[in-house]
Amino acid sequence: MQAVFSFSIKYICKMNESHFALLRPFELAEELGRRLQQQRLRQNISQAELARRIGVSVPTISNLENGKNATMDTFLNVVLALGLANALEALFAQTPLTSAELRRLHQQPKRQRASRKTDD
Repeated sequence: MQAVFSFSIKYICKMNESHFALLRPFELAEELGRRLQQQRLRQNISQAELARRIGVSVPTISNLENGKNATMDTFLNVVLALGLANALEALFAQTPLTSAELRRLHQQPKRQRASRKTDD
Protein backbone atom coordinates (compact mmCIF):
# COMPACT_ATOMS: atom_id res chain seq x y z
CA MET A 1 0.00 0.00 0.00
CA GLN A 2 2.82 2.43 0.88
CA ALA A 3 4.50 1.89 -2.51
CA VAL A 4 1.25 2.61 -4.37
CA PHE A 5 0.73 5.79 -2.34
CA SER A 6 4.30 6.92 -2.96
CA PHE A 7 3.95 6.26 -6.69
CA SER A 8 0.66 8.18 -6.90
CA ILE A 9 2.14 11.21 -5.11
CA LYS A 10 5.12 11.25 -7.50
CA TYR A 11 2.74 10.87 -10.47
CA ILE A 12 0.52 13.72 -9.28
CA CYS A 13 3.55 15.97 -8.72
CA LYS A 14 4.87 15.17 -12.20
CA MET A 15 1.41 15.79 -13.64
CA ASN A 16 1.27 19.22 -11.92
CA GLU A 17 4.70 20.13 -13.34
CA SER A 18 3.56 19.40 -16.88
CA HIS A 19 0.23 21.08 -16.16
CA PHE A 20 2.02 24.33 -15.33
CA ALA A 21 3.94 24.16 -18.59
CA LEU A 22 0.65 24.24 -20.48
CA LEU A 23 -0.76 27.29 -18.73
CA ARG A 24 -0.76 30.79 -20.11
CA PRO A 25 0.47 33.53 -17.73
CA PHE A 26 -3.02 34.62 -16.64
CA GLU A 27 -3.99 30.99 -16.01
CA LEU A 28 -0.85 30.45 -13.98
CA ALA A 29 -1.68 33.55 -11.90
CA GLU A 30 -5.18 32.13 -11.30
CA GLU A 31 -3.75 28.74 -10.25
CA LEU A 32 -1.22 30.28 -7.86
CA GLY A 33 -3.94 32.50 -6.40
CA ARG A 34 -6.20 29.49 -5.92
CA ARG A 35 -3.42 27.62 -4.13
CA LEU A 36 -2.73 30.58 -1.84
CA GLN A 37 -6.44 30.75 -1.05
CA GLN A 38 -6.46 27.05 -0.16
CA GLN A 39 -3.49 27.56 2.15
CA ARG A 40 -5.18 30.54 3.80
CA LEU A 41 -8.38 28.57 4.35
CA ARG A 42 -6.48 25.56 5.73
CA GLN A 43 -5.02 27.88 8.33
CA ASN A 44 -8.48 29.30 9.06
CA ILE A 45 -7.43 32.86 8.24
CA SER A 46 -9.94 35.29 6.75
CA GLN A 47 -9.07 37.60 3.88
CA ALA A 48 -9.54 40.52 6.28
CA GLU A 49 -7.08 39.06 8.79
CA LEU A 50 -4.48 38.31 6.10
CA ALA A 51 -4.90 41.80 4.66
CA ARG A 52 -4.39 43.30 8.12
CA ARG A 53 -1.25 41.21 8.70
CA ILE A 54 0.47 42.42 5.55
CA GLY A 55 -0.97 45.94 5.45
CA VAL A 56 -3.12 45.80 2.34
CA SER A 57 -6.85 45.99 1.60
CA VAL A 58 -9.21 43.02 1.41
CA PRO A 59 -9.78 43.61 -2.34
CA THR A 60 -6.00 43.29 -2.83
CA ILE A 61 -6.09 39.82 -1.26
CA SER A 62 -9.18 38.93 -3.30
CA ASN A 63 -7.47 40.06 -6.51
CA LEU A 64 -4.40 37.97 -5.72
CA GLU A 65 -6.50 34.88 -4.99
CA ASN A 66 -8.37 35.38 -8.26
CA GLY A 67 -5.20 35.86 -10.28
CA LYS A 68 -5.97 39.48 -11.07
CA ASN A 69 -3.78 42.55 -10.89
CA ALA A 70 -1.54 41.61 -7.96
CA THR A 71 2.03 42.74 -7.45
CA MET A 72 5.00 40.53 -6.76
CA ASP A 73 5.32 42.35 -3.43
CA THR A 74 1.78 41.34 -2.42
CA PHE A 75 2.37 37.76 -3.55
CA LEU A 76 5.58 37.46 -1.54
CA ASN A 77 4.07 39.10 1.55
CA VAL A 78 1.18 36.64 1.47
CA VAL A 79 3.54 33.69 0.99
CA LEU A 80 5.58 34.82 4.00
CA ALA A 81 2.50 35.57 6.14
CA LEU A 82 1.16 32.08 5.45
CA GLY A 83 4.50 30.53 6.40
CA LEU A 84 5.19 29.20 2.91
CA ALA A 85 8.69 30.62 2.43
CA ASN A 86 10.16 27.10 2.30
CA ALA A 87 8.01 26.36 -0.74
CA LEU A 88 9.83 29.15 -2.58
CA GLU A 89 13.19 27.46 -1.97
CA ALA A 90 12.26 24.63 -4.32
CA LEU A 91 10.84 26.97 -6.96
CA PHE A 92 14.14 27.63 -8.68
CA ALA A 93 16.49 25.28 -6.90
CA GLN A 94 20.10 26.23 -7.49
CA THR A 95 22.26 23.39 -8.64
CA PRO A 96 26.03 23.66 -8.35
CA LEU A 97 27.91 24.26 -11.57
CA THR A 98 29.88 21.37 -13.00
CA SER A 99 33.60 21.79 -13.61
CA ALA A 100 32.92 21.96 -17.37
CA GLU A 101 30.41 24.79 -16.84
CA LEU A 102 32.89 26.68 -14.65
CA ARG A 103 35.61 26.34 -17.30
CA ARG A 104 33.21 27.58 -19.97
CA LEU A 105 32.30 30.62 -17.85
CA HIS A 106 35.95 31.55 -17.34
CA GLN A 107 36.75 31.12 -21.03
CA GLN A 108 33.99 33.45 -22.20
CA PRO A 109 35.22 36.90 -23.17
CA LYS A 110 34.38 39.75 -20.83
CA ARG A 111 31.34 41.79 -21.77
CA GLN A 112 32.23 44.71 -23.97
CA ARG A 113 30.19 47.80 -24.61
CA ALA A 114 29.65 49.25 -28.02
CA SER A 115 31.80 52.26 -28.82
CA ARG A 116 30.16 55.64 -28.66
CA LYS A 117 29.05 57.21 -31.86
CA THR A 118 30.70 60.51 -32.62
CA ASP A 119 29.08 63.30 -34.57
CA ASP A 120 31.43 64.32 -37.36
